This record gives sequence, C-alpha cells and structure tokens, in this order.
Amino acid sequence: MKKKMIVAAFVVAMVAWYSCAKTESATAPSTDADTTAVEVVEAAPAEEDRSEEIRNRVTYDLAYYELHGPVQVLKEEYHTVTFNQQGELVSLDGYNPFTVNVSQMDPQNPKIKFTRDSKGRIVKQEGWEYLEEYKWDGMRLASSRWDGEGMWGECTFIYNADGYVTSIRSAEGDYDTPPSSTTTSQITYIDFDEYGNWTARKANGNTERRIIEYYPVQ
Repeated sequence: MKKKMIVAAFVVAMVAWYSCAKTESATAPSTDADTTAVEVVEAAPAEEDRSEEIRNRVTYDLAYYELHGPVQVLKEEYHTVTFNQQGELVSLDGYNPFTVNVSQMDPQNPKIKFTRDSKGRIVKQEGWEYLEEYKWDGMRLASSRWDGEGMWGECTFIYNADGYVTSIRSAEGDYDTPPSSTTTSQITYIDFDEYGNWTARKANGNTERRIIEYYPVQ
C-alpha cells in the first residue's frame, strides 16, 4: 500500500521583493519661461540584492517539497524532481505530473498526478487507487487527507518558529469506522545544506535523506 502520509513540510516565509530606487536627472532652469522635463530613470537592483532574493526564493512548488532557493533537482529516496529557474516543478521522475491521465494509470508503471488550484498551489495528488488532498496556510501545507485501498487518514503539520515541520498529528481508519486514536510523529533535523534546506532528518526512528542540486547564482 502506498504511504499513508506524505510528510511535506514546508519552510520559510516569502521574501519581500526589493524596490528599485529611482534617480532623477535635473537640468538647471533656463533663463526664459521654458522648462526642461525631469527624466526619471529606473535603477536596476544591486547585484547582491538580486542574488539574495534568488537564494531565498519560495514558490508553492518549492514549498510543497520543503525547499527554497534556486533549486534545480531534488533527489529523494523514491523520486527525482526537477524545477525550472522560476522555481516551478517541470518534471517528476522524467514525466510531467500535471498532465498524467488518471484513467490510464498502470499499477505496473505507477505515476503521480498533481492538480493545482486557481492560485497555482498543489492541492491534490492522485496515484493508483490512491488520492490525497491538501490545505494550505499561506506558503505552508497545513493539513492533508488521503484515501486508498479501503483506508483513509488525516494529517496536520506543526511548524516551529524557523518554519520547519517538527511534528505531524495523524489519524486513520477504514471506511466503516472512525479513527480509533490520534498519533503524533516527532521530526528531528540532522543536517542542512548551505542554503538552509534540510538534507537529513529522522521521524519515528527512520532517517530520511535527500540530495539537492542548485542553479548557479550570479
């Protein structure tokens, strides 16, 4: 059976866009009644500001995978995810997960289909006899509900002050009975990369690792 819980936590608030400074080029007043228009020139953001903006970029697709920055490739235990330079998910295991035909899914060659809402957020994941729907709170996943193979479950993600998921409250049951109890899984972070994205963490005694590759920042 597919995993009953997708730990998708998610970090980092949106970084404010830097305003472009404006400079004015004024000419001295002429001796007659004529005036000279003041030219307003839009100044380009400083290179260091642009670089910092890219290093802290957060999009809904990056947030879904608990990422920020100029991420190019995410390698998890079972999946490889590719993003474009705008932080948009463009490939999952070599295919586009937004164009998968659910009716043609094959259990021998399983794929995942993602569905976005009007804001561009991933709000649904579908697989072979599996469905999970998500609710967002700003740039974070707040909760999810999944159904599959006669079972269902709900998860609520708890964040710390730094924006990392530290625990997950979950409940599950079958279609004929309500959940018998609620359990809480604690998450401990082990390692981070230079961008502050986690690369190793432990939950319920299991260690999860991932490799993150980045676009170069000029």
